[in-house]
Amino acid sequence: MDTTRLEDLYYQAGVRYYNDNLKPLIKSVISDLYQANWPLLKNIQIVHIDHAIFKYKEVSETKKIYNTKSYFRACLKSAIEELEINEL
Repeated sequence: MDTTRLEDLYYQAGVRYYNDNLKPLIKSVISDLYQANWPLLKNIQIVHIDHAIFKYKEVSETKKIYNTKSYFRACLKSAIEELEINEL
């Protein structure tokens, strides 16, 4: 894995702006998506992270989420795809 590129993605996504409780989850999910689908992440921005957190919190208010990492990964992937479509 190219750690320099991954660190660049963390910087590009604004991970440094999130509190210490969220950073490990965000970094882990970005790392997973980087390994699985680099083209999806090449344009990641803080707005994608914010949108994913919003979706995650919205659902967690009404339903119990059993696998936090997997669900947040799905939220982030969806946020990136949705926002790219909206930009077209």
